[in-house]
Order: sequence, then structure tokens, then C-alpha cells
Amino acid sequence: MDNFISEFTPFIKKEVIKFTKKPFEIENTFEFSVAVLAFKEAIDYYSKNQHLSFLDFSSLLIRKRLLDYVKFSNGKKTFSISNFEKKHLHLIEQLHLPEQNKYHKEYTMLYEISIFKKMLKPFKISDENLLKYSPRNDIIKHKCFKVAEEILKNNDLLEDILTKKIYPVSKLQKITQVKKRDIRYHKGFIVSAVLIFSSKLDTLKGYINNFLDEKFEKTGVLIAMKENYGIVVTKEFLFLSIPKKPSMAIGQTLEFKSFYLSIIKGVSHDIVIKVLIIIAILSMSAAFLFSFLAQLFLV
Repeated sequence: MDNFISEFTPFIKKEVIKFTKKPFEIENTFEFSVAVLAFKEAIDYYSKNQHLSFLDFSSLLIRKRLLDYVKFSNGKKTFSISNFEKKHLHLIEQLHLPEQNKYHKEYTMLYEISIFKKMLKPFKISDENLLKYSPRNDIIKHKCFKVAEEILKNNDLLEDILTKKIYPVSKLQKITQVKKRDIRYHKGFIVSAVLIFSSKLDTLKGYINNFLDEKFEKTGVLIAMKENYGIVVTKEFLFLSIPKKPSMAIGQTLEFKSFYLSIIKGVSHDIVIKVLIIIAILSMSAAFLFSFLAQLFLV
């Protein structure tokens, strides 16, 4: 499916641009992910008996799902729809597409992730922060969850986070005895845990159900798209970067290779690239030095 979607990516982008009127960095937006899911849905549910070409059907279904997303994210915002589109959107309604089809959970997850991202904004926590400052070993991870659990059961601390939008480092240090440095450094991770587990984001919360389990299942939900990579959150509540593919959409549950994870666990994609470049340079330098010394001694 990757190759097929890759072939039609320009078409999907065109539909999103036409809808959003925003031509820049479309592929990293929630709208683009909605469109990719809708295109996959179109592949599954298209029938020639519908008297529409596949691309016409896909176009209308993409627009319908984008309208659904807009209604969810901002009920007051409206988009103009031509009479032609209204007629064919009505036809799509008559197709009796199952509301609880296999993409329903992915759409729901996408919606909840969009809410989660909005919840992070007052704390100035970016996707890169989640990657960079996630705990890199089980000891630190347990300390971070100790802090998060203390916040969740303490109404005053919870009010600081949810209502006042402040992160009380000193208070947390006194109560938990965790070092200020760790509390401050892993702010993104701790705040994320508090926001998710105190929320009504039931699909996202239900997915992260074994965050203290040491067994790693090598799957994750895509929460962000970047130029060359995607960011996932795993059931163990680890934030990781993975290679980007055309068929990826925010909200999808993905499987990925353990080799890649073992390298970048909790580390941002840019850091991984820099480390690999340094290793390559050092290897080349060592090879050159070995060759030079060999020639020197042979002479």
C-alpha cells in the first residue's frame, strides 16, 4: 500500500490544500493525516457501482472526513461547500459507510492526539521536547512516574498543572524527594503523563496501559509527522522517532524494527543523524591512520 499511496500523495496533498487553503508543510499536519486515512478508507470501500471514478470518490470522502475533523476541533468554523459538493456528499452519506469501520479507532485516536497537543501548548512542550527529554532508563522512568502519580493524587498540585498551567518544581521536589534536575529535565514527559491520565482521552489513555512494564512490544501510536521521520508513543509511554513512510497517518498504530528503536530510544532524530555522522568520520579517520602507519612501517 505504501507504493500506491506514494503514487497518489500529490493528489492527497492537492485535496488538503484545496480544503485548508494552506499550501505549506501540508504533509506534517493533522489534516493531511485525516486525508491519508480517508484515502485508505476509499481504497477499501470504493465500488464501480457508485457511478463515480475512484479519484472523485476519494476526493469527496477526503473532504467529508476533513469536515468531520473541523467540526470536532472547532465547531464554530465553517467552510463553503458548492452545490455540486453538497450533492455528492449527500451521495456518500447514502453509501452507508460503517461508522465503526476499521478506521474509526484511528480517527478517534487522531482527534484525541490533536487535543493532547493543544493541552501541551501552555507549557511550551513541543514534539521534539517529548523525544529529547523522555527517560532513557527504567530508574529515571520510575522516578518520573512517581512525580506524575503524586501530582495526580494531590488536588493542589493537579490544580497547578491543569488550571494555573504552572509546573511547581520546588513543591514536587519536597514531596517526592526526586532531584530538581530530574523533575525539570523531564518536564515534558511528566506533564504529558499528568495531562493524559487526568483527561477524558480514553482511547489514548487506554492504549498506554502498561507504562511500567519492562517488556517492550515494539509498537506505537503515531503522534506527529516531521520532514523525514515520525514520532510515536508506545504502550510503555516512551516517545520515539521512526522512519517516515507515505502511508503513515497520525493516530495509526505502527510496528517497527527493534534495531532502529535500540539506537534512538528516547533520542531525537537529529541527534541520531549527528551521532552516525561522527561515527562515520571517526571510522574513516581510523582507517586512514591505520593505512598511513602501515605504509610508514613497511617503508
